[in-house]
Amino acid sequence: MEVEQKNILLSQLHELKQESPREFEVLKVIAELGGKGEVYTGLVEETIRKRGLQVCRRSLEYYLSDLERRNFIKLKEIRVGRGHSTGIHLMLPSEVVL
Repeated sequence: MEVEQKNILLSQLHELKQESPREFEVLKVIAELGGKGEVYTGLVEETIRKRGLQVCRRSLEYYLSDLERRNFIKLKEIRVGRGHSTGIHLMLPSEVVL
């Protein structure tokens, strides 16, 4: 049963990579940052810019909502410093994404 679920998950990730490579790169960044502590949209956006990927804020929000719809991540509002942001929790093992 567990092997079957893993194959389905790998199939979904492969499909995402083929359909929307930028969205897959965002998921990859989230998986990499997930091991280093709390992940939120500003941190993801900053990491994407450092890599030289061109993803605007609006596209990032669209990608995040789509990833949440696919049950790859979970989003929630958090406080960061003096402002608010969206916290991101990866719902699958980071080794599968990387």
